[in-house]
Amino acid sequence: MRLDSTTGKVIDSPLTFVVQRPFTLACSAFSNPPANYTWTGGVHVAQNQLLLDTLSAKVNTTRTCTARSTLNPSAGAATMWSSSATVTIEINYPPESVSIRHESESGTVIQSEFRVIEGNATRLFCSVQSQPVSSFSWSGAGFHSRGSYLVHSKTLRSQTGVLSCLAENNMTHGYHVVKGSASGNISLNVLYPPKLQALPRKNALEGNGILIQCSYTVGNPMTTKSMITRTTDGQRWSGASHTFQSINRTDAGLYRCTVENSMDPTGAEMRAGSDTADFEINVWYKPSISRFEVSAFPNQNIVTINESERLSIVCEVTSNPNSTIRLKQTHMTIALMERDNVLGLEYAIQNASCSDAAVYTCAAFNNYTDMERASSKDMQLFVRCSPRPSDSHAHLRRNFTGTVHGNVTLSFMAVAYPPPMFEWQKWNGTSYNRVIGETYNITSSDLFTSLTVLDIQVDDFVSYILKVSNGIQPYLREVFHLNPQDVPQCPTDFTLLSKSTGIATVQWKRAFNGGLQQTFVLVYKKSSNSKYFTISEPEDKETAIYNTELSYLEAGQLYDVILYSQNVIGPCRENRSLKIELDAEDTPPALAPVIGGVVGGGLGAAVAVVAIVFILRRKYTLNCSMSLSKKKDVPPGQNGDSADNPGYDAAEMYEQVQAKKETPVYDDLNDGNDRPDHSHLYTPLEESNPRSSIHYENVKREDPIYHNMVM
Repeated sequence: MRLDSTTGKVIDSPLTFVVQRPFTLACSAFSNPPANYTWTGGVHVAQNQLLLDTLSAKVNTTRTCTARSTLNPSAGAATMWSSSATVTIEINYPPESVSIRHESESGTVIQSEFRVIEGNATRLFCSVQSQPVSSFSWSGAGFHSRGSYLVHSKTLRSQTGVLSCLAENNMTHGYHVVKGSASGNISLNVLYPPKLQALPRKNALEGNGILIQCSYTVGNPMTTKSMITRTTDGQRWSGASHTFQSINRTDAGLYRCTVENSMDPTGAEMRAGSDTADFEINVWYKPSISRFEVSAFPNQNIVTINESERLSIVCEVTSNPNSTIRLKQTHMTIALMERDNVLGLEYAIQNASCSDAAVYTCAAFNNYTDMERASSKDMQLFVRCSPRPSDSHAHLRRNFTGTVHGNVTLSFMAVAYPPPMFEWQKWNGTSYNRVIGETYNITSSDLFTSLTVLDIQVDDFVSYILKVSNGIQPYLREVFHLNPQDVPQCPTDFTLLSKSTGIATVQWKRAFNGGLQQTFVLVYKKSSNSKYFTISEPEDKETAIYNTELSYLEAGQLYDVILYSQNVIGPCRENRSLKIELDAEDTPPALAPVIGGVVGGGLGAAVAVVAIVFILRRKYTLNCSMSLSKKKDVPPGQNGDSADNPGYDAAEMYEQVQAKKETPVYDDLNDGNDRPDHSHLYTPLEESNPRSSIHYENVKREDPIYHNMVM
């Protein structure tokens, strides 16, 4: 009889199946007539097949198939025939109920957490129920091991986390292999004590408050107890910190911090985890100045000596430890003398001078003293001396510049004791006289004095003397200079001196030049025309009244004439103007034809000569006017930007001149080619109207006498 319907094999050995997995057995027998089949256990799927799908017991079992047949031979009675076959079934099942135990197979089962002290060994055993037997592997942070035992000699806190044991087996189901697996997980908790951080030495000044503190990193578990103990007398304070409200020198010494927690490892007794560290408290005495004086004047903090005398300044301190002692003048940033790790110093001045007068400060400190609270004492030293200028850069200036109607302040700082008296004097052309009047403001205080000149006039640009005296010879005499530096004042008394048919002579009076060389500029044009002509004349300091002739004018015409002055800073603020109407030209009498015949041959030459002279004159005038546009160098010793006179702004004044509505000639002159309705001021002669020359227009070709006169 065969029991395997799929392969036709006769099963003669145990058959392995996986629990709860269905399978079918079939049996067959060789008989005639065909046999009937019965099975023990299971569900009949067909006459000769048995379905087994409810095997849940993890024990082996058997199943028997019986084949029965009735033999009916023709010659005899019927005979019952039967045959049976039994198969042994072995049950396989995957790993179930993985358990992790401490130490060994018989150790305590770990439910969820395994606690181990850092540095100790971890020993675990993994077990499971399975058929066939399973193999094991471990995994976790820093763990990789095979086998049912896990042994790790030194557990680290970094390995805290989930630890897993995996069980696997290979099961046979009929003729197939099926894998089975199961895992068990526990939490690995590595215990360790708290750790104290490095505790620095504590330094405190006697009488001050101080906080001592045990700084530490918590352990596992985090709950920590801490305590501070003074080793000299065993006094204790619970907690991680303690405050001395007013520390005393008896509090100095060695202190110990102790921190601990309670660790409860799995399968072992509870243990305390602790750490200790020592630190020192150093109590220092605040330095105090016990003596600070001039040795020849004991116990005096205000001392007066004469210039050239010798003196010795002594500073002594009481301090523990020794101090750094620093001696300095209060107005100086650099110390006169400094000594480290001492209890006193002496500073000698061999030949006292006026500059030695000051407030002296002695300060003492050590490594454990707050600099802001360093002990110090002051002493005032006066040195009798005659007046002299201070070396302060802010008060060394003796040359000043100003502008007319502006303000300027002359200042001086003295060095003297006793404090001096000041007297300001002004040069009047022949001598120096004391400065008085409402236009002068004098301020004096202690060693400082100043003179402010208000609403500066031209006669204020002179020398000034400051006399300084304090009763000690020699007295001091300082010279100051006030120089002008501004745009010039416009000329005055601008008048018409004379006129004719083609010439006009104007006159003006020179005004103050602002302290710089000035140039007078005449700008003129025919009222009905838009073309300007200019004449410039430099200042001659020997000349007070100037006369200038305007020639080649057109008879009977009205001319606009403007006069102004300028220097390198700019033009004067208000120009002067005239309107000049030239005399009309008389009609010349008719001449005899014979005269015309005599001189007619020379007419062309005469006209040519007149025209050439006029052109040359016009070009000369053009060159003079164009030279005004060239920038002139500032005379030596003068500042072109008026930096010394804050009340004056040259650029601003020049803009005001351009903006004046009553002086459009400045605008016309400055517009140049951009002027829309006027020809350029400096239009070359060749481009101008050929009739612009008065003389050329007045030449009559039929009048040789007049022509010769013009020549």
